[in-house]
Amino acid sequence: MSFTPPSFYRIWFTLIDPLVSFSGIYLNILHPSTILHSYSPTYHSPTIETILCLDTVAAFLCGYIFLQVYLLRAKAHDLTVWRAVQGSMLIVDFGLLAAYTRALGSQGRLGEVAGLRVEEWGNYMITVGVAVVRGAFLMGVGMGKGTKKM
Repeated sequence: MSFTPPSFYRIWFTLIDPLVSFSGIYLNILHPSTILHSYSPTYHSPTIETILCLDTVAAFLCGYIFLQVYLLRAKAHDLTVWRAVQGSMLIVDFGLLAAYTRALGSQGRLGEVAGLRVEEWGNYMITVGVAVVRGAFLMGVGMGKGTKKM
C-alpha cells in the first residue's frame, strides 16, 4: 500500500525516536551506573551479568535505529512496513512499562506514585510518550481520510 507519511510521523520515527534510542545505547554502554540508578535507588556496582544485559539492550537499540533510519526511509511509501515496525516497537514499549512496574513492585514501591524519583518518572514518561505516538500512528490519527486504520 502506497502512502506518504505525514511530516510529524516521518520526522518523529526517522529522526527523534532514533535519537531517544541512541541515548539508551550511550547510557547502557558508557554510563551503566546512571542507567541502573534510574531503575533503582539501591543499585550496587554492576555485575558482569548486569553489564551483559545492558550491552544486549544496547545492541537491541542499535537494531531499532537501523529499522527506523534505514528501513523506514528505504520503504518510505510502504504503509505495511511502517505499521509492522511501529507495531513491534509498541509491543516492546508495553514490555518496558511492565518491566519498570515490576521493578518498582519488587522494591515494594509500587503504591508510592508520589514517591517516585525524577529518573523513574522520566522512564515512564518517555516510554509512554513514544507509545502514544506509535499508537496514534497505528490508529491512523493524522493520516488523512484515504488511509485505513489498523
